[in-house]
Amino acid sequence: MTDSKTTAPETLAAFALVETMPEQHRESHRAARNWGTYPANGATREWMRTGDAEQTVEDDEDDYAKIVRYADLGITRNADTVGVCDPAGGTWWPNEETQAEIESSYDPEITAIRICVEQPRRGTWHS
Repeated sequence: MTDSKTTAPETLAAFALVETMPEQHRESHRAARNWGTYPANGATREWMRTGDAEQTVEDDEDDYAKIVRYADLGITRNADTVGVCDPAGGTWWPNEETQAEIESSYDPEITAIRICVEQPRRGTWHS
């Protein structure tokens, strides 16, 4: 899937997995004075750009939100495909069905990172 029109990757470590507590669960956790542990406590995890992730953590009035981990990954594109690259020079390219899902999503880059990390067999790694 790569070609001469492939763009340079974004800065690596530009993404983070953030754990947050949905508003509807916060009051019961406050009352119990116990936030519990993911996933049994109802918390959610979402991939975000690092700046958005850090802002989410900073803005959390209950100090629950946290960055679970940073992704040492970047985004690259060729003419019509979003790929994910790693620091060793490998690039993950989604299969056709996955690419359609990525392109139709609200945020294709975050969707590509999420699928690459959580379901890597929906594409292939190339060196």
